[in-house]
Amino acid sequence: MTKHMPSKKTDRRTQRTRQALISTFVKLLLEKGYENFTVGDIADQANVGRSTLYAHYSGKNDLIKDCIGRPSAGLASIVGRDASPATIAPLMNHFAEQRELNGVFFKDPVRQIWIRNLAGLLEPKVVRLAREWQARPVLSTKLISKLLAEMQIMLIATVPKSEANSEALIASSHALLTALLRLPAGASTSGPPIS
Repeated sequence: MTKHMPSKKTDRRTQRTRQALISTFVKLLLEKGYENFTVGDIADQANVGRSTLYAHYSGKNDLIKDCIGRPSAGLASIVGRDASPATIAPLMNHFAEQRELNGVFFKDPVRQIWIRNLAGLLEPKVVRLAREWQARPVLSTKLISKLLAEMQIMLIATVPKSEANSEALIASSHALLTALLRLPAGASTSGPPIS
């Protein structure tokens, strides 16, 4: 028995529907604030039925997670790979520009949703790093991940554009991890110890 694969036409339609939902969600978010519109408002303005919206997203929290997924992945990449200020600078510049245009992303309740989302991306990396270095964490890896997410978002919510700020974000992230995981002096939070 062969599995039915969706056609390219179905994939394009799905992408268009998801994009319409995201665009409408962001428009309403910027116009009204997170708490001042409903899933029904999104469906109506995107010109789709509620059942269609729920086929793609479980609700507003799911939509916001999709919106912040790519930027969160960029921040999470600081842990577990060699991130340089030059590779992080475009992301930091994007955040600085968005802070001025779309400040709602940097205020509660959206900020708290972002912190939880970013912490969820960071935790597996923090767990892996702790295991690879045979660390003795001061706090649970879940709490370390949340603190790291809060620190990163606090920095990007307040600092102006510059490559030096990218360096500060990387250095702060690594210092926090080194201290809270009790990593040995000279340990790299970018990867495992060299055998």
